[in-house]
Amino acid sequence: MSETRERLRAALRKVRRSIAQVRERKDHIGEQNTKSVLIDPVLAALGWDLTDLDEVFLEYKHKPQDNPVDYALLLQRSPRLFVEAKELDTNLDDHKWKSQIISYASVAGVEWCVLTDGDRYCIYNAYAPVDVEQKLFRSVIVSDASQDASTLDTLELLSKEKLTENSINVLWKAHFIDRQVQAALEGMFEGEDASLVRLLRKRTTNLKSSEIRESLKRADIVVEFPALASSLVGEPSRADEREAAGEPEAEYGPRSYTGPLLLRGEFLFLARHRQIKGGTTTERVSLADLRDAAEVAGAIASAGRDVTVSELHTRSNMRRYIVQRAVAALYLGRALVYTGGRLPDRFAVSDDLSADAMIERVLAHAQTEQIERGETPRPQGGASQSFRWLVTLGEGGQFTLACRYLPDDTKSFQVRGRRIPPDGDFEPARRKLLEDIYEQIRPLFPDLPDGRVRAKAWSGVHKVYPASAYGKQ
Repeated sequence: MSETRERLRAALRKVRRSIAQVRERKDHIGEQNTKSVLIDPVLAALGWDLTDLDEVFLEYKHKPQDNPVDYALLLQRSPRLFVEAKELDTNLDDHKWKSQIISYASVAGVEWCVLTDGDRYCIYNAYAPVDVEQKLFRSVIVSDASQDASTLDTLELLSKEKLTENSINVLWKAHFIDRQVQAALEGMFEGEDASLVRLLRKRTTNLKSSEIRESLKRADIVVEFPALASSLVGEPSRADEREAAGEPEAEYGPRSYTGPLLLRGEFLFLARHRQIKGGTTTERVSLADLRDAAEVAGAIASAGRDVTVSELHTRSNMRRYIVQRAVAALYLGRALVYTGGRLPDRFAVSDDLSADAMIERVLAHAQTEQIERGETPRPQGGASQSFRWLVTLGEGGQFTLACRYLPDDTKSFQVRGRRIPPDGDFEPARRKLLEDIYEQIRPLFPDLPDGRVRAKAWSGVHKVYPASAYGKQ
């Protein structure tokens, strides 16, 4: 069990006792007491420092004229999650409370928000291109001890560590897909879907369509998808067994880099085995990034903690994929040693090395020969040289965005939708358009990090939502 989960379990036991006492006395404790007695202990257990303005900002306003949000949880000083608190036993199903927090988050460009009365926690995805009711991801009740495992799994997604790892977005995508599949299946059964009747008729003997329809009316069919646990995200299975058998590590992560460690000018080149796609690609990390990572790793180690990719990413200004490469170089150069356990990215500084000593050890193990980068060929230049975008506008704001992929016209595509006017809440629609374009162009750039692919997708988004009219949010 992780330290965060242990802290959370202890905090929830204390909060349950407080809730029981308040209800037994039939007190009205007000919103401020709800926050200090019931909510603050949970946020602290999730790893948020309530005394650090760079992590938790109380009464946060995106703009001076905006209504404040009770808590803004920040990563790298940017709001990542909003928490709106109400007095214990407030009816959180009231549409105005849900609309309020989702509107706050959407305007501020924050994807995730929570509405809570200290007992019930409702988590919403403000960017989801659906109505308010369908934006709900999960809802748990702390005082219901019988659902302890589900409550722990859900609230752990709000921890600083899990938000840094983006675990909640992975589970949301599965949840969103499952919900649509569930609705489609239930609709087929309830509506006597003709295609389903035909399929069943093919797979049965001597049954008429009318008989199958009558049978479907008598059926009591329930389609359910169990909620995925947060522990299933980002935690590879059988890691130690694979290592003992000499098998490659998971596709991503510092230990998936198998070498060589080759130096050329200002960069180190590392070979990474790609388990899913097979083969090996060569990736580079600059010596400047390597030094930054070594300094942060040294500071973490001097505080008596293990070095992890997540904490390095949080405490540095580097992108996650750069941190992974830097940690891989330090690992291959024997400046970091793997500490074992189930997490593949937990390391300790070897021999209590300083940052300079870590760099020296890496360079000592690096070869100096020239190498060719083993990457999949892709179009050269930026997005403007890869794509040509054309927007056609129709009535009611309807648009068609045609994307011509210049290197291979057979892979061109179109995206359709309705453009929200500049004075409306266009951020969710713009985000959805980004995801639609991203899904189309992601296969075209298999070796690019997600961030760079999304940057290309934004070029198309800006054709529909030009900065001259929409500005920045």
